[in-house]
Amino acid sequence: MRYKINHLAVWVLIVVQTGLGALWYSPLAFGVEWMGFLNLTESDIVQGNVVAILIAVAGTVLLTYFFAWLLLHLEVAYLSEAVKVGFLLWLCVVLTEHATHYAFQGVHFGVLLIDMGKTLVGILISTIVLVSWRRRAS
Repeated sequence: MRYKINHLAVWVLIVVQTGLGALWYSPLAFGVEWMGFLNLTESDIVQGNVVAILIAVAGTVLLTYFFAWLLLHLEVAYLSEAVKVGFLLWLCVVLTEHATHYAFQGVHFGVLLIDMGKTLVGILISTIVLVSWRRRAS
């Protein structure tokens, strides 16, 4: 059976990812620790936030559409496959690149754990939802 990208699912995931980021980096989750590791204050985060938010949203749009496209072209049919694809993308592409950059920049290891934890959760949510919420091709 052929499927096509479910644009509604993609846009729902974009909202979910944005909310996940807001929660993840809030004082309710890891925001205080993350700012501490980076020697930032709340006022540092508020300044220039518009550009950062636009970059984050644009990246989320591109990444979510990429996942939708990739899962279709790999013909991922089961949730277990979706989790494997998401995990491998995170491990082999995202984590390795960020770990290398953070190590050379001298960024605290805690920042890597917080950032990559959010990314892993987001990727897994996206891959699971995109495989679960499919649209049949006409």
